[in-house]
Amino acid sequence: MVAEERLPTAEVNTVPVVNTATVEMHESKENAIICPVTLAEFELIPKYMRGRMALSELNDIVGKLDEFLTMKRNLLNTSFKKLSMKDKDQVSKWREQEPAPITGQLYCQEVDVKPFMKDRSKALFRTAMPCLRHVRRVREVRVKGKVYLLPGQ
Repeated sequence: MVAEERLPTAEVNTVPVVNTATVEMHESKENAIICPVTLAEFELIPKYMRGRMALSELNDIVGKLDEFLTMKRNLLNTSFKKLSMKDKDQVSKWREQEPAPITGQLYCQEVDVKPFMKDRSKALFRTAMPCLRHVRRVREVRVKGKVYLLPGQ
């Protein structure tokens, strides 16, 4: 009987191993601000929400968001004196546009990210945002009619 009682605990111990594997998959890119969506998470997104979008297309959009946010973080963390005039103008613009509810947080807008995307990704961007909110990669903050995208937690 003692052996029978230990078997369920052994099964319970295997569950965290599976969870740790999925966590390790999220941390595959060490400095990623927004991690790619895994196949298991993609399958959790309702079919009506994702439509005909493929996992690779969703991860392309995640990659572009991550690329932009990484570039923005690097520019904001660099000394203002060391930036080129073009970068100084961009950083000044971001600081002026930053609304009070998200002051000090890393954010982007649809207008910022779309120039980095291909035509197909641009068309899927509006479909991808609810999917990314569903798997908590992105959260939206709406201030005065503008939508700000923040990395999820």
